[in-house]
Amino acid sequence: TLILSGCSNFINFKLVYENLEFLHLDGSAIESLPRTIQNFQKLVLLNLKDCKMLDFLPDCLDKLKALKELILSGCEKLSSFPDIKENMENLEILLLDGTSVKELPKILLHSGNFKDQAPCLDAHACSSLKTVASPLALLMPTQQVPSSFIFTNCEKLEHDAKNDIICYAHNKRRMIADALNRHNKGLDFEALVTTCFPGCEVPAWFSHKASGAVLDPELPRHWSESGFVGIALSAVVSFQDHKIQNNNLQVKCRCLSETGDEQRTIKSTHVFMGYTKWLNINRYQEEDGEKGCVPTKASIEFEVTDGSGKVTSCEVQKCGFSLVYESGSWEASSRTEDVEQGENRWLDLLRRIRRLLKL
Repeated sequence: TLILSGCSNFINFKLVYENLEFLHLDGSAIESLPRTIQNFQKLVLLNLKDCKMLDFLPDCLDKLKALKELILSGCEKLSSFPDIKENMENLEILLLDGTSVKELPKILLHSGNFKDQAPCLDAHACSSLKTVASPLALLMPTQQVPSSFIFTNCEKLEHDAKNDIICYAHNKRRMIADALNRHNKGLDFEALVTTCFPGCEVPAWFSHKASGAVLDPELPRHWSESGFVGIALSAVVSFQDHKIQNNNLQVKCRCLSETGDEQRTIKSTHVFMGYTKWLNINRYQEEDGEKGCVPTKASIEFEVTDGSGKVTSCEVQKCGFSLVYESGSWEASSRTEDVEQGENRWLDLLRRIRRLLKL
């Protein structure tokens, strides 16, 4: 381990100890990393947080095969991520919040780039981020792990980029749920896939939508049969420059049936999406002693919490809910014409993607 945190006069370095596992350069004045960084084959953590002068990363980062965590938070001058060529199969956490990166790293566009842990991409306050490359939607079947993608305060994010994020999250949810449903494992109670980005509308393909924080969907009979794998939830939340302590803001929902260390300020209105699998729901029912007939009516209430209680300064303006079935299909129920057309376009896109991937 080498710790050079806060060395404000430290501009460049030549390291010869290639057995380093943890390298902390946070708060230093370095402007770039030397290409010799590729020789650190045992490096697990590279911390470059708040390196205000850092404006360049070498394209040899993919040589760091043991790297699990890359922290670039607060590197204000960093405007691009290197176009790496090889997989970084052990990478679990990539933090880009507070950088000037304009395009999501292509590191996400290839199978095998994230290890079978819970990968996290944090792009909070990347004020220059506009696009997410289209191949992001072409998720490969091998990527069957939970994921979190954070795009809060990315106000320049284009409409097509938001669609790609939604498509990516939906595909990843489908593959994870299918795999866990087949193998009957992963009985955790966390959402499998979560994402958030600036916006003011629940995606059109959610079959049940409502204004406010409460949703009362009528479900089709026998909805829990025939390939049902989980549910999709969405909430549109408005913020009054709410400050988040320890980065632990959550959007939670409660369903009733009839049978980090720093503060973050989130601006404007954001869309939150999450997916969870049927095994979680079934486990909850068993723990509560709810067995027998499957309910066809429910009341779902959304609220924003910060780990200690409800956040009253944050308002859930809209919410959405959908049942999710194998291979990404959604339940057939009465919808408005606009929503139905939107969902048909979504399903057509999924079919094209599956053909491209030869699934």
